[in-house]
Amino acid sequence: MTRTLKVLVLKEKQTVLEGTFDVEDQDYQVVVELLKEITLTREGAEDLLIGYMHAEQAGAITEDVGKMALVAATYILSQGETEISIFSDLKPTSDLGYAG
Repeated sequence: MTRTLKVLVLKEKQTVLEGTFDVEDQDYQVVVELLKEITLTREGAEDLLIGYMHAEQAGAITEDVGKMALVAATYILSQGETEISIFSDLKPTSDLGYAG
């Protein structure tokens, strides 16, 4: 079974990033066990998802970035959520588009 997390990142009530994260059941089970061994907060999980979404826009997804997003998505899914909105204070920059 695939679990899906839908994510919206909003700034001033406008969607700046949007994405879905699919987690396969076998990955979900492994990561849920891993989460017992690490410290991750909701805010940290949200930051990891935003980072992944920015990297995806830039075309710079690495295997490690993907694994971090998997952990973050699983963390939020394990809390019983399937759709989240992240309210961001991202500020435009001339170099990167957005900076925290």
